[in-house]
Amino acid sequence: MGISIFINMELNEALKTVNQVMRSKHGRALSDAETVLFKGSWQGLTYDEMVENEPYEASYFKGDLGHKFWKELSDTLGEKVSKTNFKEAIARFQTTQKAELTQAISIEELSEVTTNYYVKHPILEKTAKTEILKPGCLLRIKGSPKMGKTTFLSRLINYGKEQGLRGISLSMRLGEKEDFSSLDKFLQFFCVSVAQMLGLQDKFKQYQWKEHPGNSKLKATGFFEQYVLSSNEPPLILGLDELDKLFELEYVEVAEGFLSMLRSWHETAKINSTWEKLRLALAYVEDYSQLDINQSPFNTGIHLELKQLNDVQIDKLAKQYKLKLEPNDIDTLKALIGSHPYLINLTFQHLSSKIENLDEILKKSSTKSGIYSNFLIQQFFILRRNKNKQLYKKFQEIIETSQETKLSFDEITKLEDLGFITRKNEKIELRCQLYRIYFKENLKGIQ
Repeated sequence: MGISIFINMELNEALKTVNQVMRSKHGRALSDAETVLFKGSWQGLTYDEMVENEPYEASYFKGDLGHKFWKELSDTLGEKVSKTNFKEAIARFQTTQKAELTQAISIEELSEVTTNYYVKHPILEKTAKTEILKPGCLLRIKGSPKMGKTTFLSRLINYGKEQGLRGISLSMRLGEKEDFSSLDKFLQFFCVSVAQMLGLQDKFKQYQWKEHPGNSKLKATGFFEQYVLSSNEPPLILGLDELDKLFELEYVEVAEGFLSMLRSWHETAKINSTWEKLRLALAYVEDYSQLDINQSPFNTGIHLELKQLNDVQIDKLAKQYKLKLEPNDIDTLKALIGSHPYLINLTFQHLSSKIENLDEILKKSSTKSGIYSNFLIQQFFILRRNKNKQLYKKFQEIIETSQETKLSFDEITKLEDLGFITRKNEKIELRCQLYRIYFKENLKGIQ
C-alpha cells in the first residue's frame, strides 16, 4: 500500500510538472487523451491496457496521438524522449529547473497572478489584425529570443479564428533530425503536421506522396491546393514558429527549398483565388540572407518587429501584478536587464510570489541560482554554436573593453538580432549590463 501511494505521488508530481511547463511553452495543458497516455506510460501499461474503460482506440495512442505527444514533450523538456525514457527526462528536468519550477508553482497558486499578463503591443497588434484578414497576406514577426513572438503569433491566430478563419501554428522545433535530412523528407513532415492539425490525416494518406508526380515542392503545393485550401473551407492562417531552426548550416537545402516555396505561394496568391485563402505568419529571430532576393519571403509582406518595453508598458505590467515599486527600483532594474519583456515579466512574477525581494533578485542576478540563469545559459549557447564562434569572440571584446569594438555590418546586425546589442546614435551598446556581469564572472577563459 505504501509503495502504491509513493508511485501515485511521483506520478502526480510529474504530471503537475509537465502541465506547468506545457502551459509556459505552448499555452496549454495536456488534453484528456494525453493525460491517459501519460499516466499509462508512467505505470508501464501497454497501449491496449491504457484504453481499457476509456473511449479511445489503442491504434490512436500508438499512432497519431503518441507521435505528436512524444515530439511535443521532447520539445518541452529540451531533449528527445519516448515512452521508455520519459521518466528519466522529467527527473533531469526537475533537477536542473528546480528554482524556476518552484517559482512557477508559487505563481500558479496565487489567484492574483495568472497567465493572462501579456504585454500588449497596440500598434503592431492593430496592424497584424488588419493584415491577417486580407487575402494572401504574409506577416513577418521578428524579435530576439524570448521577446514574445510565440505568444503574439498565438493571439493573432486566435483572433483570426474569432473572425471565422481557420488557424494553426507549427513550430519548426517539432521536427526531428531525420525530418531535416532532405527537402523531400522535410516537406513530408510539414504536410503531415499541417494535415494532423487540420484533421486531414486520411487525405494525406489518400494523396500518396511517394507515387505522386513531380518534385517535392510540387507535391506539397498540390496537397495544399487539393485539400488544405479546398473551396469549401474558410481561409487558413498558417503560423510557422521558430523558423530559425531551418537556418542551421546543415539544413541549407531544406531552408532554400522551403522558403522559396513560401515566397512562390505568396506571389501566386496575388493572382489565384485558391492561394489567396492562405495567410502566412512567420516568427523568427534572424533574416535568412542566403536566398536570392526574388525567392526570399523576408523582403516581402508586412514586417513586424517586437521591441523592448517602454516605460508605460512596464508600469502597466507592474500594476497587473499588483506591485508597488518606487521609480528608483524600476530604474535600477532597467539598468541591469534593460526593458526586455521576458526578463521584466519574470522579475515581476518572482516579486509577486514573494519568494525574494528585489534586492535579493538583483544580488543573485548573474549566478546559477538567480532567476535569470536559464535565459543567460540559453543566450550563451546561441553564441557558442559553430556558425557563431567568430561572433562570440567579437562579443567578448565588447564585454572586456571600454573602447568601441570594430564590427562589420553583418556582425552588428547579427548581434542585434540575437538581442545582445543595440544601436544608439550610431554607437554600439550592450542590450543590458547583466550580460557584461554574467559573461565576465562565469565564462572566463572560454575560447
